[in-house]
Amino acid sequence: MTSSNKESQGAKPYYVERQVIRTAVVSYNVTTTKYTRDLSLELTFPEITTRKGNTFTPKLTLSGNFQRDNGSVSAWGSAFRIREVFDCAGVDVKYDNSGELGADSIEDLVGKEIYTLRYVAKDKNGNRTYYTWDRVGNSEEDVKQKFNESVNKGYPKNYSPELV
Repeated sequence: MTSSNKESQGAKPYYVERQVIRTAVVSYNVTTTKYTRDLSLELTFPEITTRKGNTFTPKLTLSGNFQRDNGSVSAWGSAFRIREVFDCAGVDVKYDNSGELGADSIEDLVGKEIYTLRYVAKDKNGNRTYYTWDRVGNSEEDVKQKFNESVNKGYPKNYSPELV
């Protein structure tokens, strides 16, 4: 089956989804198995029912580190993805010298609309799956443009459009 036949049957290299933020939780100094990050933002979206009747709550978790000068936060650094959520949702966000975000800004994310993108990749067993990209947009066109620019730079590294 050719790629175009698969696409006509519903398989696509990526899907854009309009999301309404249900919850927004910020955590600080988050340690995973590999890294410690200054900041993590977990968003949840409305529950989805699959074709098989299963339900789940979609989540998007973004994390990063601030840029620091003499110990004080001076710029977003790799946490720019978190700032991007606020920008795309139309919510003003500020941080203090330690990197703590304003509580009002976090609360203001709830009910706002953003666009996410899920792209095709191979899972650990080599099977086709879709991952949620770690960037968002304020429209379908915006997130697609950002994704295509990122792909042209070689990211995400596991993007595998040949699978469709």
